[in-house]
Amino acid sequence: MDSISDDYQFLFLTLTCRNVSADELNTQIDTMYSAFKALCLRTKFKAAVRGWCRGFEVTYNWASGMFHPHFHVVLAVDKDYFENVYIEQSEWASMWQSCLQVAYKPVVDIRLLKASKKGKGKEVAEIAKYCVKPSSVLPDMRETRIYNEDIQAEVKAYCDAISDNTILVLDRVLRNRRLTGYGGIFKQKHKELNLSGDDNLIHTHAGGDRESVGIGSYEIEYYRWHCKARNYMRLAN
Repeated sequence: MDSISDDYQFLFLTLTCRNVSADELNTQIDTMYSAFKALCLRTKFKAAVRGWCRGFEVTYNWASGMFHPHFHVVLAVDKDYFENVYIEQSEWASMWQSCLQVAYKPVVDIRLLKASKKGKGKEVAEIAKYCVKPSSVLPDMRETRIYNEDIQAEVKAYCDAISDNTILVLDRVLRNRRLTGYGGIFKQKHKELNLSGDDNLIHTHAGGDRESVGIGSYEIEYYRWHCKARNYMRLAN
């Protein structure tokens, strides 16, 4: 973004859909990826957008047991975007609804990305952060204190079971998906700057050698949340 900021200004776009169940999540993600490709081919999109950087995120609602997949996108547009090819929020919502092929109007947010004294960190972080927030998957076990002591262990076991199931669902539906993507000037600059572009950073610690990952000895450690300590405590092997 810094390398092209003299020539472009940036918009921050959020594309959502209705919450879905675990059984519907995989199909819904496929639909959203296809819908985003369709959006990029729209005449208005191509006329206004010079490049895009997209991040995918899934949050989990503990109260309803539903998942909320959505895109965070930074768009690079010309300096005269608001004078010549401005697209209103309602138009973005209509285009996204059409690409999703749904009867309801999905929530779409579009805003100008203004650099503060701290730079563009907040919006960039939305793109670059992990696809899944731990806080949306793992419960705050401090909440178990509101229950009587005699059932706290039962409540905790129940929460652990939900967490395990949620992580298994996310592991299944996110496997082999590219969670970030680039197009237009972002893709061009991404290549020129020789950025990795690989979502899987596990091999980085091994000096970039994929073959060295997993070779040698290793040890599995187990941790459990401790309510009174308000921290994770290592379990005995």
